[in-house]
Amino acid sequence: MITERQRQQRVEGIGASEVGAILGLDPVRSAYDLWALKTGKCEESENREESEAVKIGNLIEPTVAALAEERLGVKLVKPTATYKHPNGIMFANLDRQMRRAERGALPVELKSTGIVDGWGEDGSDVVPNRVLLQVTAQMMCSGATAAKVARLLGRFGLSFSMYHVNLDADLAQTIDERVCQFW
Repeated sequence: MITERQRQQRVEGIGASEVGAILGLDPVRSAYDLWALKTGKCEESENREESEAVKIGNLIEPTVAALAEERLGVKLVKPTATYKHPNGIMFANLDRQMRRAERGALPVELKSTGIVDGWGEDGSDVVPNRVLLQVTAQMMCSGATAAKVARLLGRFGLSFSMYHVNLDADLAQTIDERVCQFW
């Protein structure tokens, strides 16, 4: 769940979760939609921050974090700081970090979904493109070289999976270039 301060920061740059729209890989929002939102030409459509799916995701986030802690065998910490990329444009508000909340510590992105498309086998590095862009941007902003993605899948019951994504330097460069061009 984002704070009011984080909500205000969103108009001052590009958040990790917005990178997919810029690269045309967000199934809900286009680059034009993001531009219109950032420039004040429109407001958030249908108040995405208050949708039922977002509310449920926020409520079960502690459960997904607890499952990730159990699987990883380490303490997860909820960072309170916003990590900013050296380009001055991108920022990331991380769900959790492993062991400590500091630059370079491994981010852990928490997801709850009923969508199976784009997800690989438990333990793999195969996540949907939008999620890959988000965690890559998070790594770029936080100085990490890898990230974990914890997914609670609600489909014909519940199941939990963990994914490990290493920083791809070429993808990071593409994200940096495209975000700077967009901004």
